Amino acid sequence: MKARKRKNIGLGVLVIILSVVGFWMFSQRDKEHDYTAKVEKWDNLYSGNNIKFYYIDSTVAEIATLKSKYKVETLVSENTSEIMKCVDINKWLDEKGEITLSDMDTNKDGEELLKILMSGKKVSQKDYNTVLQELLSSIGIKVRVGEYRLNGNYSVLEVWDSNFNKWIMFDVVTGGYFKEGDEPLSAIEVLKKDLSQLKVSGSEDGVLDKKSIKLLNNHLGTYSIRIDNSKYEGSIINSYITYVKDVMDAQF
Repeated sequence: MKARKRKNIGLGVLVIILSVVGFWMFSQRDKEHDYTAKVEKWDNLYSGNNIKFYYIDSTVAEIATLKSKYKVETLVSENTSEIMKCVDINKWLDEKGEITLSDMDTNKDGEELLKILMSGKKVSQKDYNTVLQELLSSIGIKVRVGEYRLNGNYSVLEVWDSNFNKWIMFDVVTGGYFKEGDEPLSAIEVLKKDLSQLKVSGSEDGVLDKKSIKLLNNHLGTYSIRIDNSKYEGSIINSYITYVKDVMDAQF
Protein backbone atom coordinates (compact mmCIF):
# COMPACT_ATOMS: atom_id res chain seq x y z
CA MET A 1 0.00 0.00 0.00
CA LYS A 2 2.81 2.40 0.98
CA ALA A 3 4.74 1.45 -2.14
CA ARG A 4 1.70 2.27 -4.33
CA LYS A 5 1.28 5.62 -2.50
CA ARG A 6 4.94 6.46 -3.06
CA LYS A 7 4.57 5.52 -6.73
CA ASN A 8 1.56 7.84 -7.14
CA ILE A 9 3.42 10.70 -5.44
CA GLY A 10 6.40 10.08 -7.71
CA LEU A 11 4.18 10.19 -10.81
CA GLY A 12 2.59 13.42 -9.57
CA VAL A 13 5.99 15.05 -9.06
CA LEU A 14 7.10 13.86 -12.52
CA VAL A 15 4.00 15.38 -14.15
CA ILE A 16 4.64 18.71 -12.39
CA ILE A 17 8.30 18.73 -13.49
CA LEU A 18 7.39 17.90 -17.09
CA SER A 19 4.72 20.63 -17.08
CA VAL A 20 7.20 23.24 -15.82
CA VAL A 21 9.83 22.19 -18.39
CA GLY A 22 7.23 22.22 -21.17
CA PHE A 23 6.01 25.69 -20.23
CA TRP A 24 9.60 27.00 -20.11
CA MET A 25 10.41 25.54 -23.53
CA PHE A 26 7.20 27.04 -24.98
CA SER A 27 8.03 30.49 -23.55
CA GLN A 28 11.54 30.32 -25.03
CA ARG A 29 10.48 29.21 -28.52
CA ASP A 30 10.88 32.66 -30.13
CA LYS A 31 14.22 33.31 -28.46
CA GLU A 32 15.65 29.98 -29.65
CA HIS A 33 14.17 30.05 -33.14
CA ASP A 34 16.79 29.15 -35.72
CA TYR A 35 16.52 32.23 -37.95
CA THR A 36 18.43 32.25 -41.23
CA ALA A 37 19.76 35.62 -40.08
CA LYS A 38 19.08 37.14 -36.70
CA VAL A 39 19.42 40.82 -35.80
CA GLU A 40 21.81 41.09 -32.83
CA LYS A 41 22.22 44.88 -32.93
CA TRP A 42 19.76 47.36 -34.40
CA ASP A 43 20.96 50.80 -35.58
CA ASN A 44 18.41 53.08 -37.19
CA LEU A 45 20.25 54.38 -40.26
CA TYR A 46 17.24 56.37 -41.46
CA SER A 47 16.93 59.74 -39.74
CA GLY A 48 14.50 61.22 -42.25
CA ASN A 49 16.94 63.15 -44.40
CA ASN A 50 19.87 60.86 -45.15
CA ILE A 51 18.19 58.73 -47.83
CA LYS A 52 17.12 60.16 -51.17
CA PHE A 53 13.65 59.08 -52.29
CA TYR A 54 12.45 59.20 -55.88
CA TYR A 55 8.93 60.04 -57.04
CA ILE A 56 6.93 60.09 -60.27
CA ASP A 57 7.86 62.98 -62.56
CA SER A 58 4.71 64.80 -63.72
CA THR A 59 6.41 65.70 -67.02
CA VAL A 60 6.91 62.07 -68.08
CA ALA A 61 4.87 61.43 -71.26
CA GLU A 62 2.61 58.74 -69.76
CA ILE A 63 1.73 60.88 -66.73
CA ALA A 64 1.27 64.09 -68.74
CA THR A 65 -1.08 62.22 -71.10
CA LEU A 66 -3.10 60.94 -68.13
CA LYS A 67 -3.45 64.50 -66.84
CA SER A 68 -4.71 65.97 -70.11
CA LYS A 69 -6.86 63.03 -71.20
CA TYR A 70 -8.83 62.84 -67.94
CA LYS A 71 -8.63 66.58 -67.12
CA VAL A 72 -7.30 65.76 -63.66
CA GLU A 73 -7.00 69.40 -62.57
CA THR A 74 -10.77 69.83 -62.94
CA LEU A 75 -11.37 66.99 -60.46
CA VAL A 76 -9.89 68.86 -57.50
CA SER A 77 -11.00 71.96 -55.63
CA GLU A 78 -8.82 75.06 -55.97
CA ASN A 79 -6.70 76.35 -53.08
CA THR A 80 -7.03 73.15 -51.07
CA SER A 81 -4.32 71.05 -49.43
CA GLU A 82 -2.69 68.09 -51.14
CA ILE A 83 -4.49 65.63 -48.90
CA MET A 84 -7.87 67.16 -49.78
CA LYS A 85 -6.99 66.90 -53.47
CA CYS A 86 -6.43 63.20 -52.77
CA VAL A 87 -9.90 63.04 -51.20
CA ASP A 88 -11.41 64.74 -54.28
CA ILE A 89 -9.79 62.40 -56.80
CA ASN A 90 -10.57 59.33 -54.70
CA LYS A 91 -14.22 60.36 -54.60
CA TRP A 92 -14.24 60.58 -58.42
CA LEU A 93 -12.49 57.19 -58.72
CA ASP A 94 -14.82 55.56 -56.21
CA GLU A 95 -17.77 56.35 -58.48
CA LYS A 96 -16.12 54.48 -61.38
CA GLY A 97 -15.55 51.04 -59.92
CA GLU A 98 -14.92 48.91 -56.85
CA ILE A 99 -12.00 47.66 -54.80
CA THR A 100 -11.32 44.08 -53.78
CA LEU A 101 -9.46 43.52 -50.51
CA SER A 102 -6.46 41.96 -52.17
CA ASP A 103 -2.74 42.74 -52.28
CA MET A 104 -2.42 41.35 -55.82
CA ASP A 105 -0.47 43.58 -58.20
CA THR A 106 -1.19 43.16 -61.92
CA ASN A 107 1.80 45.34 -62.93
CA LYS A 108 -0.46 47.34 -65.25
CA ASP A 109 0.06 51.08 -65.56
CA GLY A 110 -2.35 53.66 -64.19
CA GLU A 111 -4.29 54.26 -67.40
CA GLU A 112 -4.82 50.54 -68.05
CA LEU A 113 -6.16 50.12 -64.52
CA LEU A 114 -8.29 53.25 -64.82
CA LYS A 115 -9.95 51.82 -67.94
CA ILE A 116 -10.73 48.63 -66.01
CA LEU A 117 -12.30 50.70 -63.21
CA MET A 118 -14.30 52.80 -65.66
CA SER A 119 -15.71 49.65 -67.22
CA GLY A 120 -17.30 48.85 -63.85
CA LYS A 121 -14.93 46.02 -62.97
CA LYS A 122 -13.15 45.56 -59.66
CA VAL A 123 -9.43 46.08 -59.09
CA SER A 124 -7.27 45.11 -56.14
CA GLN A 125 -6.55 47.54 -53.34
CA LYS A 126 -2.93 47.83 -54.50
CA ASP A 127 -3.88 48.47 -58.14
CA TYR A 128 -6.41 51.09 -57.05
CA ASN A 129 -3.63 52.85 -55.15
CA THR A 130 -1.52 52.77 -58.31
CA VAL A 131 -4.24 54.66 -60.22
CA LEU A 132 -4.65 57.21 -57.43
CA GLN A 133 -0.87 57.62 -57.17
CA GLU A 134 -0.49 58.39 -60.88
CA LEU A 135 -3.46 60.77 -61.03
CA LEU A 136 -2.14 62.76 -58.06
CA SER A 137 1.40 62.73 -59.45
CA SER A 138 0.11 64.16 -62.74
CA ILE A 139 -0.77 67.42 -60.95
CA GLY A 140 2.57 67.62 -59.19
CA ILE A 141 1.77 66.00 -55.82
CA LYS A 142 4.36 63.74 -54.17
CA VAL A 143 2.82 60.35 -53.46
CA ARG A 144 4.09 56.96 -52.39
CA VAL A 145 2.43 53.57 -51.98
CA GLY A 146 3.24 51.64 -48.82
CA GLU A 147 2.23 48.36 -47.23
CA TYR A 148 1.33 47.24 -43.75
CA ARG A 149 2.23 43.62 -43.09
CA LEU A 150 1.22 41.20 -40.37
CA ASN A 151 -1.39 38.65 -41.40
CA GLY A 152 -1.11 39.43 -45.09
CA ASN A 153 -0.45 42.76 -46.81
CA TYR A 154 -2.54 45.94 -46.70
CA SER A 155 -1.78 48.62 -49.30
CA VAL A 156 -2.10 52.32 -48.41
CA LEU A 157 -1.11 55.65 -49.91
CA GLU A 158 0.90 58.49 -48.38
CA VAL A 159 0.58 62.06 -49.65
CA TRP A 160 3.09 64.81 -48.89
CA ASP A 161 1.09 67.76 -47.59
CA SER A 162 2.90 71.12 -47.61
CA ASN A 163 0.41 72.69 -45.18
CA PHE A 164 1.24 70.18 -42.45
CA ASN A 165 4.79 69.60 -43.74
CA LYS A 166 4.46 65.83 -43.35
CA TRP A 167 3.35 62.62 -45.01
CA ILE A 168 -0.32 61.82 -44.46
CA MET A 169 -1.63 58.28 -44.88
CA PHE A 170 -4.74 57.80 -47.02
CA ASP A 171 -6.69 54.53 -46.84
CA VAL A 172 -8.76 53.83 -49.95
CA VAL A 173 -10.83 51.19 -48.12
CA THR A 174 -12.18 53.61 -45.52
CA GLY A 175 -12.02 56.46 -48.04
CA GLY A 176 -10.14 58.89 -45.83
CA TYR A 177 -7.12 59.85 -43.76
CA PHE A 178 -6.77 59.41 -40.02
CA LYS A 179 -6.49 62.14 -37.40
CA GLU A 180 -5.70 62.28 -33.72
CA GLY A 181 -7.48 65.41 -32.59
CA ASP A 182 -6.81 67.88 -35.39
CA GLU A 183 -3.49 66.32 -36.40
CA PRO A 184 -3.46 64.12 -39.54
CA LEU A 185 -1.30 61.02 -39.20
CA SER A 186 1.38 59.36 -41.29
CA ALA A 187 1.34 55.61 -41.91
CA ILE A 188 3.91 54.97 -39.18
CA GLU A 189 1.98 57.12 -36.70
CA VAL A 190 -1.18 55.12 -37.44
CA LEU A 191 0.79 51.92 -36.83
CA LYS A 192 1.56 53.06 -33.28
CA LYS A 193 -1.88 54.39 -32.33
CA ASP A 194 -5.03 52.95 -30.77
CA LEU A 195 -7.36 52.98 -33.78
CA SER A 196 -10.46 53.31 -31.63
CA GLN A 197 -9.26 56.77 -30.57
CA LEU A 198 -8.77 58.10 -34.12
CA LYS A 199 -11.06 60.02 -36.45
CA VAL A 200 -11.40 59.46 -40.19
CA SER A 201 -11.57 62.50 -42.46
CA GLY A 202 -12.56 62.34 -46.11
CA SER A 203 -15.69 63.11 -48.06
CA GLU A 204 -17.37 62.50 -44.69
CA ASP A 205 -15.88 62.73 -41.20
CA GLY A 206 -16.41 60.15 -38.50
CA VAL A 207 -14.82 57.41 -36.42
CA LEU A 208 -13.62 53.98 -37.48
CA ASP A 209 -16.26 51.28 -37.14
CA LYS A 210 -15.42 47.98 -35.42
CA LYS A 211 -15.15 46.11 -38.73
CA SER A 212 -12.56 48.57 -40.09
CA ILE A 213 -10.59 48.51 -36.83
CA LYS A 214 -10.47 44.70 -36.87
CA LEU A 215 -9.40 44.66 -40.53
CA LEU A 216 -6.60 47.17 -40.00
CA ASN A 217 -5.36 45.68 -36.72
CA ASN A 218 -5.00 42.37 -38.53
CA HIS A 219 -2.30 43.99 -40.70
CA LEU A 220 -0.59 46.53 -38.43
CA GLY A 221 2.73 44.81 -37.75
CA THR A 222 5.28 46.50 -40.01
CA TYR A 223 5.20 49.27 -42.63
CA SER A 224 7.27 49.21 -45.84
CA ILE A 225 7.85 51.80 -48.56
CA ARG A 226 9.95 51.77 -51.71
CA ILE A 227 12.90 54.14 -51.93
CA ASP A 228 12.24 54.43 -55.67
CA ASN A 229 8.64 55.50 -56.28
CA SER A 230 9.30 56.73 -59.81
CA LYS A 231 7.88 55.06 -62.92
CA TYR A 232 8.45 54.99 -66.65
CA GLU A 233 11.99 56.44 -66.31
CA GLY A 234 13.55 53.07 -65.54
CA SER A 235 14.29 51.60 -62.13
CA ILE A 236 16.77 53.58 -60.04
CA ILE A 237 17.04 51.44 -56.91
CA ASN A 238 15.15 48.29 -55.99
CA SER A 239 15.12 48.70 -52.20
CA TYR A 240 12.61 49.17 -49.41
CA ILE A 241 12.60 50.70 -45.95
CA THR A 242 10.58 48.86 -43.32
CA TYR A 243 9.50 50.18 -39.93
CA VAL A 244 8.88 47.58 -37.23
CA LYS A 245 7.12 48.20 -33.93
CA ASP A 246 8.19 44.86 -32.43
CA VAL A 247 11.87 43.85 -32.45
CA MET A 248 10.85 40.23 -33.11
CA ASP A 249 9.64 41.35 -36.54
CA ALA A 250 13.16 42.54 -37.43
CA GLN A 251 14.23 39.04 -38.50
CA PHE A 252 14.80 37.42 -41.87
